Amino acid sequence: MIAREGDRFWLIQQAAEYVRSAAGFGSERQEDGAPRYALTYRNWQKFSHLRDGDLVTTHKDLRLWRCVAEGCRPGLWYPQEVGALTAEEKSPAGKLRNVGAAVW
Repeated sequence: MIAREGDRFWLIQQAAEYVRSAAGFGSERQEDGAPRYALTYRNWQKFSHLRDGDLVTTHKDLRLWRCVAEGCRPGLWYPQEVGALTAEEKSPAGKLRNVGAAVW
């Protein structure tokens, strides 16, 4: 059942990708250069740390559950619902880390 919900979640995210820009809710409207995945994970700062850490070692069928358990708040979010960058993330090193995140 958890695997089925994970598959359903990603199908919804793929559908959202097709219509976000056309509807005017694409990643270009995000505040302070939040990474692209911020539209999927509202608490993208936690997701960023989890993604950089050991999410890859979690079985793919359990990754969505893990993101929920870690407080990443996966879902469909408007750009204005996504938090802005912190001072550390606005630093040169933080900007480089966010650029790398945008292509993940």
